[in-house]
Amino acid sequence: METSRPLTLFRLPAIPLTKISRYMHLQEILLISLASKKLAYIMRSLLPLNWFNLKLSFHNETKIVLGAKGTWDRDPVTIKGQKDGYLFKLHVTQLSGDVSYQWAGSQLQELVKILLTHFATVFNPTVSIHVEKVYSQNFLMNVMHQVKQLNFMITSLK
Repeated sequence: METSRPLTLFRLPAIPLTKISRYMHLQEILLISLASKKLAYIMRSLLPLNWFNLKLSFHNETKIVLGAKGTWDRDPVTIKGQKDGYLFKLHVTQLSGDVSYQWAGSQLQELVKILLTHFATVFNPTVSIHVEKVYSQNFLMNVMHQVKQLNFMITSLK
């Protein structure tokens, strides 16, 4: 009995790999890029420049939305935050509600910093930020400092 071997996707040449990445959902690209730094840089090299936007919304609930132009326009990735006791959690959920990936920590600004760094590495998006008075001025200044360090282009700040 013969069994087939799995396709080693990242051993393909760049052109077919780029075409394959265009058929992937944005969430799949994000989850693959989170697997390792090497995969993050591979995914970055396959993605088109200046196609991605990031919306940071800090209200009563934290919500981060990664959107894109072209074929990915219809399926943005939403990362929602919640506070569970003394622990902040940011998670990527599937349409079914299952959590695909989760970050947890005692300070929300550290989780946001990790996410912004990853998004800068892989997607280099433009950023819009909306904050309500629920969050401290120190939190906002730390987020803005991180955005400035990563050379994001801010399209909206409210």
